[in-house]
Amino acid sequence: MLELTQITKLVTQANLKIDFVNYGIASRINDTIIYNKNLLKYDKLGLEVIDHEIRHTSTFTFKDFTMDLLEGSLVSNLLFSFRHPRAFTQFLPVGRYHGEYWVDVNVILTYIITMVIIMIWGFIFL
Repeated sequence: MLELTQITKLVTQANLKIDFVNYGIASRINDTIIYNKNLLKYDKLGLEVIDHEIRHTSTFTFKDFTMDLLEGSLVSNLLFSFRHPRAFTQFLPVGRYHGEYWVDVNVILTYIITMVIIMIWGFIFL
């Protein structure tokens, strides 16, 4: 089991802040990482997620989009979400943090790309 201090130390070394919550998986908003405290129960996944969030930039860039699209394990994230259903909020295109709403551009772009692929596949094979 991961230690809270271990995660906090990694984040502090990267000059970032962390907020432990009980929803979603993890996100980075400016210099703050929002991290599901249930990830502390899973050593490998918990460390992969925090490393991934630390490497994100403070503002949305194409690098952030490609990181989310190509890195990480969708299967691990889904299994975690089934074990902790409030984590499914990670896959919503909008979120709320400290009373403010924000739009997750990565999720929106991923949904658009998925729909285009499905449409192309449908035109070709149906």
